[in-house]
Amino acid sequence: MPPPAPSSGKHKVVEKPVRVCEGCGAAAEFDPATGGLKCSYCGVEKVIPRAAPLRHPLQVIARLGSSVNVPTTTLQCTNCGAVASVASNRMGTSCAFCMAPLVAMSRLAELPAEAVLPFSVTRAAAAEHLQAWARRLWFRPLKVKRLSTLREVRGVYVPHWVYDATAHSDWSADAGHEYEQEGVAVIGGEEQTVRERQTRWENAWGVHDKAYGELVVSASAGLPPRELAEIEPFPLGDEVVRFQRDFVAGFEAERPAFSVLDGWLHALRQIVTQEEGTCEQLVPGTVRRNLRVSTATTDERALSLLLPVYVAAYEHGGQVYRVLINGCTGKITGQAPLSWWRIGSLAAGVVAAAAMLLASWL
Repeated sequence: MPPPAPSSGKHKVVEKPVRVCEGCGAAAEFDPATGGLKCSYCGVEKVIPRAAPLRHPLQVIARLGSSVNVPTTTLQCTNCGAVASVASNRMGTSCAFCMAPLVAMSRLAELPAEAVLPFSVTRAAAAEHLQAWARRLWFRPLKVKRLSTLREVRGVYVPHWVYDATAHSDWSADAGHEYEQEGVAVIGGEEQTVRERQTRWENAWGVHDKAYGELVVSASAGLPPRELAEIEPFPLGDEVVRFQRDFVAGFEAERPAFSVLDGWLHALRQIVTQEEGTCEQLVPGTVRRNLRVSTATTDERALSLLLPVYVAAYEHGGQVYRVLINGCTGKITGQAPLSWWRIGSLAAGVVAAAAMLLASWL
């Protein structure tokens, strides 16, 4: 089931903050290899202290929101209308999702984030994954085979909402107990003993309680959930840390496309569906009917989380294709068109070889 649609007409927004090197003043970026900041100019490195993220009550987040000041310049895509916020030294960038140019609009100062799963796969490793993926493809355009040389392999932190809650369900149903009963039937003019299957129905009811954790809902407007699902899972244990701007320095971070309450509706549907399945198994007997489940949740908590994804977009035949790489595991998925010219060339070669072989026999 896909996440709910955005609650407003706003487009997706991508942040790209910049951090200044404490040694030379140049731009410093997060280094997935070391987990710290590194200046690409003078090589000075900085350790980023890590802390566990805090889960806040759902209603508190909905009322107060959560944001971190990240000064950026707002740009808008000339093709799909996506709104991206990037560092001032990246004014010539293009849309991460459709490759179209971005034009300047205004200033933006807040990035909603409470937790982040930092990149651990480097850009060089991502390029190697792309090259290996492209080599496995057959009858594809040369452009696909050269994916590892593309300049626009972009690291993007994709927004998600993560929920915890305790569910209490009251259920009732008709529980059926099947049994066999002997009877007498006239078959072929003779009485014979037969066994008939019968069901004895009785009322059944009960309760079920469960604590749910790590209910993850994608809040991305740029990447469809089905594509993100193909590069899961992401490690959501101790690797997830409290958000700091240093973790996203040099990378892009998309803003959530819908609110924490809109995301909670999707998480709640997950809970209700699981509770219905669990309560069905609690009904005694061999068959059941008229199952009714009433579920209520308490202690709802939420967290805005950024997950790392490398995005490589390329254009072929007037259409944009994407390749995604999990920024922690390297798992890859992508779209690649067929090269009908290559297929035609192979077919022509096969026909020519067959004709030559046939001629040699005649």
